[in-house]
Amino acid sequence: MARFSQLVPRSRLLLVFALVGLPAAALLSVNAPAGGAILAGLAAVFALDAILGANVLRGLRAELEPVTRLALERAGEVPIRFENPRQQALNIRAGLALPRELELESVEVRAALPAGSVWSRVAMPVLPTRRGDFPLDACFVEGSSPLGLWSHRRRLPAVGRIRVYPNLMAERTALAALSRQTAGPRQPRQIGKGREFEKLREYLPGDGFDEIDWKATARRGKPVTRVFRVERTQEIYVLIDAARLSGRLAGGQTMLERYLTAGLILGDTAQRDGDRFGLVTYSDQIHRFLRASSGAPHFGLCRDSLVSLTTQLVNPDFEELFTQIRTRLRRRAMLVFLTSLDDPMIAESFARQARLLARQHLVCVNLIRPAGMQPLFTGAPPADTDEVYDRLSAHLSWQKLQECGRGLRQEGIHFSLLDPQRLTYELIEQYHALKQRQLL
Repeated sequence: MARFSQLVPRSRLLLVFALVGLPAAALLSVNAPAGGAILAGLAAVFALDAILGANVLRGLRAELEPVTRLALERAGEVPIRFENPRQQALNIRAGLALPRELELESVEVRAALPAGSVWSRVAMPVLPTRRGDFPLDACFVEGSSPLGLWSHRRRLPAVGRIRVYPNLMAERTALAALSRQTAGPRQPRQIGKGREFEKLREYLPGDGFDEIDWKATARRGKPVTRVFRVERTQEIYVLIDAARLSGRLAGGQTMLERYLTAGLILGDTAQRDGDRFGLVTYSDQIHRFLRASSGAPHFGLCRDSLVSLTTQLVNPDFEELFTQIRTRLRRRAMLVFLTSLDDPMIAESFARQARLLARQHLVCVNLIRPAGMQPLFTGAPPADTDEVYDRLSAHLSWQKLQECGRGLRQEGIHFSLLDPQRLTYELIEQYHALKQRQLL
């Protein structure tokens, strides 16, 4: 868009007019020529200062980073680079047209562009309150005229984006604190000898007959043993439900926000343990299906795919989801579902579709326990009759979830009700436990 310039009087101009202009106007009634001369001179000074000030911002240009990455609820900065081809010292005020979700600590920043320097950098402090991808297209600057009587404001084209990601740092800090209290989560000792062939070696006393490679023994004329290792390149998929039930609050955040942070940290843990990590987001359709891979670029791609994910006011379509999984994933994988099944119809749909999936893959269903959902006679006595009925309702909901869990376990599906504050910790513990037992 084209630049525009706006002339705005400053408080100094009003002060000068009050000190000089008003007495001169009063002088008109006594000595009209003298009063008129003073007013004319004052107007000439004002006009000359305005004309000279029009060149203050001449040639100034602003640039933004193509992508500025910030974390949710964590203070950050949006850098702005100013090109000052005249290389003259310049004091400016700068601002960006940011959405309210980025909650500026101040609506503007003051900067002194030094003399003799073409490029200068200014940082705009922000505090993101919502995930998302926010485009920017302009920077607004203001400079003072030589006498400081006028301010010249200009809109400078500046294209960039701000991406606000889930706050993994806060979650990792909470996870570390919880780990110190419980001495975990940690990589446990593996159970068994592993399933992936590693090498052949000579027979040693104590090796089982089932470990002997009889063909190699026949070729070499002496006993040869097969050595196996635990497979390190398994595929772990996190499947995040963005349907209507994910919009409920759990521990001060929506369930979807909990899913995102826990899923990303679980994926990072899997990569550090040598596995490949994949991501699926869905509601009544599949939003993203990222095949399992590893490395920093892949993790960045997964994180970028979650920036604009929001709760959809629809029910999840498990039939379409599971059909796509069976079609795309031929190799056995661990499927970690982060979903809500406290709606009986949704739970029935999931259980019906998950039976076939569990025959090929290791399926883990993880639910955040909704607030207040607990068995009867748990906690303090009810305060009044209304609370009695509330607890009866919560007990019935809890009982239905337990029945759903028993049905899923009978199909070989791992079912867990997790505390929202310990969600990430318990997911990592679950992942390590299943790896330890080599169920994948």
